[in-house]
Amino acid sequence: MRDTELQEALKAQRLYRGPISGADGVVPPVLPAKPDVLTLDQVREAILPGLGPEIKRIVAEELKPLREPVRTLAVPAAPKSPRTQAIEDREHGVDFARFAMSIAGAKLVYNAPGDLRAAARYAEERLHAPDVARALSAGILADGGALIPEDFRLEVIEFLRDEAVVRRAGASVIGSESDVVTYPKQTSGASASYTGELQNIVPSQLGTGQLKATKKKLTVLTPVSNDLIRHARAGGGAEQMVRNDLLGAIAQKEDITFIRALGDQNQPKGILNWVAAGGKFNANATITVANVRADLVKAWRLQGQGMKRAPRRGIWFVTRRTLGFLIAAVDANSNPAFREVAEQRTILGFPYFITDQIPDNLGGGTDESEVYFGDIAEGVITEMGDLAVDVSGEAAYDDSGTLRAAFSRDETVIRMIVGHDFTLRYDRAFSVIQVVKWI
Repeated sequence: MRDTELQEALKAQRLYRGPISGADGVVPPVLPAKPDVLTLDQVREAILPGLGPEIKRIVAEELKPLREPVRTLAVPAAPKSPRTQAIEDREHGVDFARFAMSIAGAKLVYNAPGDLRAAARYAEERLHAPDVARALSAGILADGGALIPEDFRLEVIEFLRDEAVVRRAGASVIGSESDVVTYPKQTSGASASYTGELQNIVPSQLGTGQLKATKKKLTVLTPVSNDLIRHARAGGGAEQMVRNDLLGAIAQKEDITFIRALGDQNQPKGILNWVAAGGKFNANATITVANVRADLVKAWRLQGQGMKRAPRRGIWFVTRRTLGFLIAAVDANSNPAFREVAEQRTILGFPYFITDQIPDNLGGGTDESEVYFGDIAEGVITEMGDLAVDVSGEAAYDDSGTLRAAFSRDETVIRMIVGHDFTLRYDRAFSVIQVVKWI
């Protein structure tokens, strides 16, 4: 490359600004052959030794930005609406509990039973909950009691999602104002085929049917000490106690129902009774690591037969006893046989959920349990109608078979009514291992 060509090349890169006098006069820089394949460090090593101090400074300044790491700017998340942010900031279910306590407080503190304005006063003065007070001031009384405002209803749903294992596993939740909802379901899979030119396309029929979700009424009664309501104060923990009692009872009942209930006219049908007979089998009576693994693989294999696709959200439901066996099981070399259970919280690569609502005392010997594997995305919880809460100081309630009178015990009974149903959109969405004696 001639000096003029080098100068033009440097000008093109903004590195040449005319002849510069070095210690020995004008020093033309000379580059090695094929400069287009050199790295920046090689270019600098070839140019700098023959240049004067000024050109060294210019070249260094021009190369500096090329040597600095690229900086990226963080993109801020889209802003949330004030209403959405307020709901997320609340402790789930606490305002619902304040709502219920305030209705009871209207009677106990202000002797105004059923008066929502008195309830709003209780919420404002005793619980320092202006949002609850405003909701009560604009509240509606129905046959089942005061209707829970939508914001507080969302809190209840979020709390149940954390507490109820079927919801937490990922069952679909759909809200409806109707008491009957019809869903499409797949009864057999469609198929595809390759065809040659001018050949007829082979028709494929997707088998479909319908599922009906019908409103089932779940009620929960929780007695609360009247002293707790009379002397409640903001931040005293009473709201959390009431919330945990009411919503915890609902979560527990939901799980045992959505997993195992028979599904008569008064309650939803659970997964066990939605699953086709071919999706259920008894565990191998000889309990060895190899047999247990074979049973788990069989459950995975049976799930979804005929659906012609992998589960979208495959999960396991197990009891603590079953999980304890899998964690403790060892192979012939005393190594963990199911290492992933403890280390990755998965079984055969799918997450598991522990529930106490699957019994460990089934069968004649009261020592049998069940293991469920399936696509929880095919399970649908349909929320129907409004949530309603009512209170009474005269009601009686059943306490483990003993009838208790709230009035004689100086208690207030809080009643909550929920309407919902559970459906499984495909009877092979789950498989069930029965007669499990893994101890």
